[in-house]
Amino acid sequence: VNSDDIHPLNAIGGTAIAWGLGYLFFLLLQRIAQNLPTIDLDASAFARSMAIGIRYLLVGSIGLLTFTFVMAGVGLCAYSGQLLWQGWQRRS
Repeated sequence: VNSDDIHPLNAIGGTAIAWGLGYLFFLLLQRIAQNLPTIDLDASAFARSMAIGIRYLLVGSIGLLTFTFVMAGVGLCAYSGQLLWQGWQRRS
C-alpha cells in the first residue's frame, strides 16, 4: 500500500476504535477485579492454588488485551501525526 493512498483520518479512525476497545476492556477488568470472590484461606492448598492461578490468568489476560489495544491506539495516533506532517511538508 502506498502511503499516498492513506488518509490521516483513516489512522485517526483506527485510533478511536483501538482506544475504545482498550477502554471497554479496562472497564471489564475493573468489573471483574471488583466482583471476584475472596479466596477461602481455610480451603485446601490445591483449591487455593487453583483459585489464585485462575484469577491471575483471567485478570492478566484481560490486562494484556487492554494494554495491547491502548498501545495500538498510541501507535496509530502517532502514525496519523506522521501522515499529517508529511502532507504538510509536501504542500510547503
